[in-house]
Amino acid sequence: MPLFKRTFIILFSLVFSLIILMAAFLWRFNERYIQSFSLVRHTLLVINETEETSALLRDTAGQTSSQRIRTHLDNLKSLTHDNPVQQARASTLALQYATPQPNYPQLLDQLAAMRLEENHLLASRDLTNITAQEELRKVTPFVLTGILMILAIFFWVILINFNRRRVAEDELQSAELRFSGIIERIKDYSIFMTDPEGRITSWNQGAAHIKGYSSLEAIGQPIAIFYTPEDNAAGEPANNLHEALQRGHFETLGWRKRKDGSLFWADVVITPLFDAKGLHTGFIKITKDISLQRETEEEMRKNLAKEKELNEMKSQFVSFASHEFKTPLSVILSSVSLIERYSSQDDAEKRIKHINRIRSNVDSLRHILDDFLSLEKLEEGLTRNNPVPTELVTLIRETVLDLQPGCKDGQNIEVIHTGAGRLISIDPELLRNVLVNLVSNAIKYSPTSSAILLLLNYEVDAVTLSIKDFGIGVPAEEQARLFQRFFRGGNTTGISGTGLGLSIVRRYLDIMGATISFRSEPGAGTEFTITLSTVPQGAPDHQPQQTL
Repeated sequence: MPLFKRTFIILFSLVFSLIILMAAFLWRFNERYIQSFSLVRHTLLVINETEETSALLRDTAGQTSSQRIRTHLDNLKSLTHDNPVQQARASTLALQYATPQPNYPQLLDQLAAMRLEENHLLASRDLTNITAQEELRKVTPFVLTGILMILAIFFWVILINFNRRRVAEDELQSAELRFSGIIERIKDYSIFMTDPEGRITSWNQGAAHIKGYSSLEAIGQPIAIFYTPEDNAAGEPANNLHEALQRGHFETLGWRKRKDGSLFWADVVITPLFDAKGLHTGFIKITKDISLQRETEEEMRKNLAKEKELNEMKSQFVSFASHEFKTPLSVILSSVSLIERYSSQDDAEKRIKHINRIRSNVDSLRHILDDFLSLEKLEEGLTRNNPVPTELVTLIRETVLDLQPGCKDGQNIEVIHTGAGRLISIDPELLRNVLVNLVSNAIKYSPTSSAILLLLNYEVDAVTLSIKDFGIGVPAEEQARLFQRFFRGGNTTGISGTGLGLSIVRRYLDIMGATISFRSEPGAGTEFTITLSTVPQGAPDHQPQQTL
């Protein structure tokens, strides 16, 4: 409701209340006058009734007046209901007259006493009536004057407010012009107005900057031109305007389209506009491009999720390490205690046996720590791919030579390569870590006296490297989880391991741009295949079908 209208209603209510109050004040005095006048009139009626009854009692010539006397006596009883003493006298008169031989002189004396009492009352009430009439005569001009003054003040205030309103409207119009100029120059926000149907009626520089349309191109167009085809198909523009009109304000986040078809993430506020009469005249729509803010928030969410994942991983590792470190440390402690007992030359073989046990368990602990540190570097984004031209066969042979001492009795690692060998652009350290992990798993999960095959095949645009063992394999129902962190197969009980190795392998290969796949059959073994995309770096330097 407009301020002027609201002020008028409040002022009118106040004036009306004052007039009602003063009228009530005047009515109170008038009511006192009417009441006193009624009492005087009532007293006169009682006096008149006593006089008529006395006249009838004096006329004792005939019996025809008895009924009239009884009627008058009843009237006296009724008229004196407000005066218990007079009513008692009237009742006594009626009873005495009803006797067979009424005492007329006594009845006349009692009527005279009643008339005397009523004359006294009449004098008192007449004085009260005169006083009330005088008060009413004095108050009435003051009340009427007050009402007229209130009405005059009311119209004077209305006139002043009308003038003020006109001045305020002039100032508002001037302010609107200044505000329109300010809005026109704002560049960080798209601010424009529409009619009730959503057609653009104004356009500022910010709208032109953010949306890419000039004012000539935009004005008259529906706001649907800024929405994606999917949003238009869902009726989003009309729904947004409807929500704004229903709620009085509507804010939303979503994709919006520029003139060139590109999208930006927008914070949109729509507010309905009304004229002085409360009629809906359109909407004002404010849009801010928050694409950069969204990207920053998305990056922060990702970093937070990564940090949370890393903390969970550390917690899992602490829980895992407290269990996995226990057995190697117990073995080391036991072997150290036994070595202390084998002090003679004859116990040299036993000492060497326990020293080897210590070395093996220390290596196991080192592998656990290496896996965790590698995964932590990966999670923190510290691992980088630094490809250099690399001769794969030499890298594989060197890795196998390092791992050969860890083989079980009778185990043998064979390297077979086919195709035209050449230099491959890879990160040798990352690939070496991948090979160490996969070959170590093959050794660990394969029985004694079994072969482990490394099959290297040079193709035209790729190189495949397979690591095949004939060990325990992976149960079919668990193969989908093989590359998950801390996952270990149900058939690996009693075999040490962190459950991190294959997760690290896949992450390394992702960084290198390589892929890994596998085939496994429980009890028959597992084969992992790595595929490396290649760019020839040199001439072939090896012959196919060589075996180590």
